[in-house]
Amino acid sequence: MGSDGGHDGKDGTVTGKECPEGLYGIFCEECPIGTYKDTNGSDISLCQPCPPEEIPHRGTYISVRGGVTQPSCPYVCLSEKYHMPYCYTPLEELMHTFGGPWLFGLLLSGLLVLLALVLSVARMKIIGTDEFSGPVPPPHESQIDHSFPFLESLNEVMESTRTEESETHVHRMYFMGPNTFGEPWHLPHSPPHRIDSIVYEDAFNRFVDEINSLAAYQWWEGSVHSILAVLAYPFAWSWQQWRRRKKVQQLRDFVRSEYDHACLRSCRSRALYEGLKLP
Repeated sequence: MGSDGGHDGKDGTVTGKECPEGLYGIFCEECPIGTYKDTNGSDISLCQPCPPEEIPHRGTYISVRGGVTQPSCPYVCLSEKYHMPYCYTPLEELMHTFGGPWLFGLLLSGLLVLLALVLSVARMKIIGTDEFSGPVPPPHESQIDHSFPFLESLNEVMESTRTEESETHVHRMYFMGPNTFGEPWHLPHSPPHRIDSIVYEDAFNRFVDEINSLAAYQWWEGSVHSILAVLAYPFAWSWQQWRRRKKVQQLRDFVRSEYDHACLRSCRSRALYEGLKLP
């Protein structure tokens, strides 16, 4: 050695102990992430790739102190919302608990159909058909002698016998349309010729506009029906019948108490709210 007696170095070799499992190289470092080594030796070729079927598609390999010595390489899920060991979401875990997506979907559909049937039967038993009180017979002391001309106050007229109401009617109007969410009931604007003489046409048209607006369904009602028709058709049918009954009740309440019957020419009919009826 030294400046005068030095010689060029020659090719040599490095010797040492073989690296244990999981480690490779001169300094026995851990095998790269995603590989394992289950034999002694220092060559990097001994670090073999981890089997891809051993890791879920939402998993990623992690580094382990001392290297990986088994084919089942350690991994974690890509996000905390996935659960080990299969990196499933809570819903996917539930589905696989019941035999997979297809069997779970079949069971869920059966439960929805059963629930729809139970609710339909319960609703029909609890709600039933709409019942309204019939004519109230008048007390005997309220009988009025009509053999002499007289004037009746509004109070007296309201207390008079309901049997005096005519059982016939001038004209019966029918709603048009199938009463579905896409095509609700509606009335024509032009008054029938049989009632031309007892209604004001302009006021009648305004009345029809209000009735048609009230008879129309909201967009969300049709959306709920469409969703239920796909998931559980019996429940969709029950929903449609319930909304129809609600709509009929709204129309009855409007005609009976909210509308002022301004389209009628008769002052008595306007005062008593008796000229228009919705059975």
